[in-house]
Amino acid sequence: MNRLDLAAPAAEPIDPYDADPKIGPLMRDLLACTCAQLEAIGRAACACCVVWGDDRPPADFCDCTCDGGHGQAWVRLVRLDPRQTGSTIPRSITGRAGGCHTPVRWRAVVEAGVYRCIAVPGDDGSPPGCEERERDAYALVADLRALRGAFACCDALRPYAPLTPLSAGPTPNQGGCGGAVVQFALDL
Repeated sequence: MNRLDLAAPAAEPIDPYDADPKIGPLMRDLLACTCAQLEAIGRAACACCVVWGDDRPPADFCDCTCDGGHGQAWVRLVRLDPRQTGSTIPRSITGRAGGCHTPVRWRAVVEAGVYRCIAVPGDDGSPPGCEERERDAYALVADLRALRGAFACCDALRPYAPLTPLSAGPTPNQGGCGGAVVQFALDL
């Protein structure tokens, strides 16, 4: 592992491989696959980001108009769970930082999602009609299909096959943004 300069300004980018040789490239490659799948169905996002946090990102970049798309897409590490290897769980998961090798294997839960602009109440406070709601619903179903495709078709994920789907569905609406999200588990 390369030594990271912790005194460097936060704005200095860290190479994904240097952050973690498995998780960093995994997240970078899954993001590329996610954005490519959305673009392939004609629904590119204004922003495609790897994000960090214990919950889905806020819809900060849910831009309704940008060149060639709208909304924001993301990939996020949800959590790492220790997984059992063989017939016993390792007695110890401690060790020195750096090049130590403990008998611990991890299962990563990763998420890909997208927020899109959706119909909002009119200036007079009237709710969106059924036609507008259906348009938004089917568009987000198409996004959900693209997100599932990002996991299924991403060559960079082949070394981690088989992937375990955990959930796929809508996100809570945030103002004028609604979304879709998919989570999978994979063994590192």
